[in-house]
Amino acid sequence: MSSTYTASATTTCTEARVRAVLAKVLDDFIALVSRRFLSVDRATAWCGDLVKVLTFEAVEFFELQFTLPGGSKQGVRYSISDDGMLMEDRASGGIDYYSLPDGTASTLLVQLRSGVSGRDRAIAYLQGRGWSFNGTALSGTLMRDRAYSRQGYGVVRSRIGAWS
Repeated sequence: MSSTYTASATTTCTEARVRAVLAKVLDDFIALVSRRFLSVDRATAWCGDLVKVLTFEAVEFFELQFTLPGGSKQGVRYSISDDGMLMEDRASGGIDYYSLPDGTASTLLVQLRSGVSGRDRAIAYLQGRGWSFNGTALSGTLMRDRAYSRQGYGVVRSRIGAWS
């Protein structure tokens, strides 16, 4: 007896879903503004740029990276889930940025997927917006924190590094 199975991949990425999910990410960015680790203008620009590159379906994940005054790093990774499997949608927040010392610097890294059609468009867009391409993703164990989603599209938020 033999069986044949067919699998197909579909994406749940739409601009409306991206915007709904990024509204919660923006809440996370606003917490950094409150902590004075990020300006309002930069938070707004980052969200606008993320909306654009996420709609190209070329992003594997993005990371908020924090460099503490002593040079150690930790961060928050948002892994993209666009296969319709993510249904969890939690409230934003939940990270105590006041546990980070004064003088902490924040940056945003966007890790693009390889071999996808939107990658070249994403690179061209980010270059046009003045992004650099010399960043490195944080290494270490990901500690899943929560997820934000809308109709099967979303991000899984994980902490990286020594969080209290």
